[in-house]
Order: sequence, then C-alpha cells, then structure tokens
Amino acid sequence: RGMSDSEPDDDQSTGTPGQEHKGFFYKVKAFKRRTLHSVKKATTKLDETKDEEYIELHKRFSDIDARLDKLIKTVKEYIKAQNAFCQAGSNLANDLLEFYDKDPPLKNVAVMFKDVHDQLNGSMRQALNDKWEGEVVLPIKKVMDKFEDVKSDHLRRERYVLDFDHYRLKHKSLEATLKKDDAKAQEKLKETEGKLKAASLKYHSMNERLTSELKTVDEHKATIMHEQLMAAVIAQHQLFAKGMIELDKLKKIVHDPKTEQQVKDQKELYHRLIQQARTASAISGVASAAASSAPSPGPPAGSSDDEDHH
Repeated sequence: RGMSDSEPDDDQSTGTPGQEHKGFFYKVKAFKRRTLHSVKKATTKLDETKDEEYIELHKRFSDIDARLDKLIKTVKEYIKAQNAFCQAGSNLANDLLEFYDKDPPLKNVAVMFKDVHDQLNGSMRQALNDKWEGEVVLPIKKVMDKFEDVKSDHLRRERYVLDFDHYRLKHKSLEATLKKDDAKAQEKLKETEGKLKAASLKYHSMNERLTSELKTVDEHKATIMHEQLMAAVIAQHQLFAKGMIELDKLKKIVHDPKTEQQVKDQKELYHRLIQQARTASAISGVASAAASSAPSPGPPAGSSDDEDHH
C-alpha cells in the first residue's frame, strides 16, 4: 500500500444501520479498553511491545516532516522577497527616469533601464510566481499530504499495539490462573486467544508495512526534492538571465568610450556653470558692498546756503 492509500481501522464500521450501531458500541468498548490499558501502562510496569527500529525510523520521519514544513515557509518567503525585489527595481528605474525629463545625454539608458525592470516586474514576475507555485510549492504540499496519511497510520498502529499488548497480557494472565476443570475459563481463554491472534496480525502487518515505508522515506528523502530543486534552479535562471540579457545591452552603452566622454563632459560643464554662478554672485556681492560703504559728496560751490547770506 502506498502512502496516499487508506486502510479501514478496526473500529471503523461500514454497512447497514444495524452494523453501524454495532460498530458504534465496538468503538466505545475499544476506546475504553485502550484507555484502561494506557493508564495501567503509565502507572505500573508492564511488558510492552517495542520495536526500536520503528521508533528510530519514526523519529527520523518526524524530522523530515519538520524540514518540509520549514522548506515550504522558506519558499513562500523567497517568492515574497522576489516580488519585492522586482517591485523595488521598477520603482528605482522610474525614480531615476524622472531626472531625465529634458532629453539630456543617457536618457535612452534611463528609458531602457526602466523597460528592463518593467518586464521583470510584469509578465516575468507573474510567470515566475506561477512556476514557483506550480512546480515547487504544490509538489511539496502533495508530499506533505501523503505524510499526513503516514501520520494517521502511525496513530492506528499505536492503537493496534495497545490491543495486541492488552490481549497478550490478558491471555498470559488467564493461562497462569487456568483450572483444567473450569469450562468457562477454558472458553474465555479460547476467546481471548482468538482476539490475540487477530490483534497480532493487525499490529505486525501494520508495523511491517509502516517500517518499510518509513525506511524508504528516510533513505530517499532527497528524491522527493529532486524536481523541486530543478524547478528552483530554472526559475532563478529565468529571472537573472532575462535581466542579464537586457542589462548586457545597457552595459555596452554605458561602457562605450563615447558615452563615458559624454558623461565626463556633462559633469565638467555642470561644475563649470556652478562655479561661474558662484563667481558672478561673489563679484556682485563685492560691488554692492563697495557702493554702500563709499562717502557721500559735499555741497557744490555757490550752494543755496551761501546765497541766503546775501
């Protein structure tokens, strides 16, 4: 049986209403029996059935299950970060382009840079999200769903081992106290022996199958990640390859000697104009200061003051 298959439990009833009614009482009886045995096991020292190999394999299985849970959270965080990266790149390119509204040199580079990030943040981003979800997240979830079946089988095995130990100890106790002339006790022993055989068959069958499955999972845990790893590599390659193809074109432009000379000339022009503006401002300031500090001229000869005395 595969991990995704299901197997009816001993206390799962199907059939007619009468059979279901009988099954309900069996469930109650089985629950009571298992609970009492568990309490007895916890309070006294009983001869328990233990499979050390299974215990170790189940421990490893639980560790792998925890890794799957951690991995799917990490993948979702990566998708979120990838989306944020694409959006931030688009914002960066747009903000840079806003400085090139007067058609200066390198405006074509700013436009192309924005086009690259618009592509990454648009159709490319959606295509990558679909790839991550369809080829990485979904397959991991399918594995986790199969692991849920294994967990259910493990719980069923736990119930089976309780039944097996209960009837094994009960059979041992009845054998120890059996009186040859006690027909009722003989019948009880025979009945218990039949239940013990049925419980033993269920437990050992389930234990053998689960042990084999857990061993396979442990030995081939990498196998369940092969396709997801390959999809992750391809998804990242698509993102970076698309960006690099377009950015390589831009790199050739910005490293072209003519472009570098344009940038150098524009930078020198900018600083020269700033310096000229500062020099002109300084000269204007000196002239204004000199004008305000010069002494006022005296009254001319033959002014009105002289005339008033005549």
